[in-house]
Amino acid sequence: MSIAESLSQELSKKLSIGSVHSKSQEAGSREEYVQSRINRAIHIHDLTKHTIRQAWIFLNNATKYDFNDHKQDGSEFPEATAYYKYAKFSSIVYLYNFSVGICLCDVVKYDWTGQPKKGIGKSNGKIKPEPFAVVILCIAVLPTYRGVNLSRKLYDHTMNKAIEARFHKIFALADAETEGFYNKLGFTKTDYEPLDQSELKVKLNGTPCQFTVMEYTINQGQ
Repeated sequence: MSIAESLSQELSKKLSIGSVHSKSQEAGSREEYVQSRINRAIHIHDLTKHTIRQAWIFLNNATKYDFNDHKQDGSEFPEATAYYKYAKFSSIVYLYNFSVGICLCDVVKYDWTGQPKKGIGKSNGKIKPEPFAVVILCIAVLPTYRGVNLSRKLYDHTMNKAIEARFHKIFALADAETEGFYNKLGFTKTDYEPLDQSELKVKLNGTPCQFTVMEYTINQGQ
């Protein structure tokens, strides 16, 4: 299904996308027209301590999982400070001034051995990556705004940040529904556990979840 076909009526209305007028037809097909309107309407910003509570809202409204174990004393929201560590690499995608999706990430210690030296006392000339890795915990887009590649845009934003930071690895936690998404991006399954998943306190139908860990090795020359 094309982007133009999958675009919801509500999203079309917000983007003011109706029939393609003659001026738009000169610029290309309807598919190109729709994508150009989307690209102009959306913008991605890094998550901050001031917007961290939105992560909680997205997790509860854009996924099928239960995160209520994060709340204490019957409060409506969990303590925001518990989410501060996710502000390092997480991002939010906006449609105009409305937040519609999130890429929630953690940064973990990851020691990369690097390439062997060519000779005694001689380096191979490559810069050793920083000893950290990004873990994509979740990419979630509100149902109304799916089908227009927002998840991919959030992922690309995260990848660009990882490259700039000279990280060597990106890990992702995947379930049966998202494994295909990461497979298409070049991720493969791994037995390596970058973090303790029990600390995430994620449940489905009252049962703690254990996600598949997938990894991607960043080519710093890309």
